[in-house]
Amino acid sequence: MSFSTFSRFIAITGVTFLLIGCVSVPNFEGMFLPYKSAKLEGENIKIEAEDDSFEILPGQFEPPFQTSPMSPIIWTSIYSETLPDGSIYDIRLADSANHALVYGAKKVRLYHPIIEKPLYGVLLLNQKPVTAVGPAANFYSIQIPEDKIEKVKQGSVQVLYESVDRTDYSISMYAWVLWVSDKPFE
Repeated sequence: MSFSTFSRFIAITGVTFLLIGCVSVPNFEGMFLPYKSAKLEGENIKIEAEDDSFEILPGQFEPPFQTSPMSPIIWTSIYSETLPDGSIYDIRLADSANHALVYGAKKVRLYHPIIEKPLYGVLLLNQKPVTAVGPAANFYSIQIPEDKIEKVKQGSVQVLYESVDRTDYSISMYAWVLWVSDKPFE
């Protein structure tokens, strides 16, 4: 390699490293805001943290925690009806409660008027995108339908959630997700 070829190689390498250094990583923290309020719909329903750190009763409440947007798997509704099998990365939303726990979801007990014993749950309360629009843009509205609880009584895991639409993407995001089972989540 001649000196001029070597000089060009060094110059091109240096410029390449400078350009790579200029690439910025998106500020995910600036893209999301916390929800300030929430509402649990229904009567005689209670969601209680397994560690007794919070209790959610019907009516308005302040969210006891919120997760950071660090996992696309539990953040985006790509899981939902947008894919034929409801999955992404070979993980179905129904099977991802443990994944959600890694990112800040909480184990809970669910008390509902049509059951005698509390059910087991994993509750995920996500922050909202700054571009949120629609009904879920301002507060969580948690609803726990009786037909879903009936299916849990029959041994299936049920996933309840609310999506929030965004003005910057066509894919909506989960505002909250609640996995419910008659057996404890690992």
